[in-house]
Amino acid sequence: ISYTVRVINDGPSTAKSVQFVDNLPDGVTYKSHTVSKGGITLSHSGGSLTGSFGNMAAGEVIIVTILAEVKATATGILLNEAEVSAPDEENILNNRDEVETPVTPKIDLAIDKIDSKDPVKPGEQFTYTVTVTNNGPSGATGVTVIDTLPATGVSYVGASIPVSASEGILIFDLGNLASGASTTFTITVQVANTFSGTLLNTVDVSGNEEETDYTNNQDTEPTLVKLDPAKLGGHVYVDKNNNGVFDPGERPIANVLISLSGVDIHGNTVTQTTSTNASGAYSFNNLTPGTYNVVQTNQPNRYRDGKDTLGLTFDGEGIPMTTPNGFPAFDQNVDDDRDGDAFQEINLDGGFAALDYNFGELAVTTSKVDFIRPIFYR
Repeated sequence: ISYTVRVINDGPSTAKSVQFVDNLPDGVTYKSHTVSKGGITLSHSGGSLTGSFGNMAAGEVIIVTILAEVKATATGILLNEAEVSAPDEENILNNRDEVETPVTPKIDLAIDKIDSKDPVKPGEQFTYTVTVTNNGPSGATGVTVIDTLPATGVSYVGASIPVSASEGILIFDLGNLASGASTTFTITVQVANTFSGTLLNTVDVSGNEEETDYTNNQDTEPTLVKLDPAKLGGHVYVDKNNNGVFDPGERPIANVLISLSGVDIHGNTVTQTTSTNASGAYSFNNLTPGTYNVVQTNQPNRYRDGKDTLGLTFDGEGIPMTTPNGFPAFDQNVDDDRDGDAFQEINLDGGFAALDYNFGELAVTTSKVDFIRPIFYR
């Protein structure tokens, strides 16, 4: 702010030893001044600019220009008072003048929102972190944040500070925020089990004071919700030593029909079939996370049934589960020379890989018929 003070000697005689004082408002900081007449020195101290103009001839005009900076904490009315004096004054009613300047506080609130993880899985919880900063120059009062959750795909769980929540709209009353200050809080949400796609969450901040920049008062955070496919597989092999382990050198069995059934996380029924390859391996890939059963549909011809062995399940980061995932089916008929030949209730999350769910078979059985050479009669 610039104050201009015009001092004139209305005469009729020369004014001697003219003294000048200008009292700046408490809400400003003195920066500099100029005087239109050379040889005059004014001093500033404690918000007051003082000094002597010396003698002023009748009709002489001296102009003092004062530059000050309004403080960030300034409020209300800025009152600047200036006064001149000299001996032998005959009219002191015009020796003093003042000017009032109303202060309009201005703020620059900025808001930033980030998600705790991206992408996330259906049914998973995650957290938004919201940071509000007042870039000033004034203090902000009545700071309010409104967070609008996506209309579908996510539901509100909780927040780290008090909130008014209604139909997916969250209102946070942050109170006052000084210039340069920041505050941070979190919002926890739950993704719907059936949702996949991109969640868009928008948050707005406002205060009572005039904003200098509205471009940073809103932030929208996208979060991708996707299902990483799971897979399940194993082998059918001749368990030569009947230890339930597919050891090196043990022979794989090809063309064995394997069936998969279950329910995915969306409630859909899933059924698939495949056959073991030349390595005795079977695999069900690109499975939607869910709970599944695997059945060796047919007992390989001429093989007695051996041990079925649960494998290991690895999560999306390749870390193996420490507890069994699923269980071998119960053998309901011990006289049929085969066990349940199935694995049940294998739980697969996104990105999981259930490996080495193996079906062991025992040595080939033979009969005398296998060794009879056909006899041809003429």
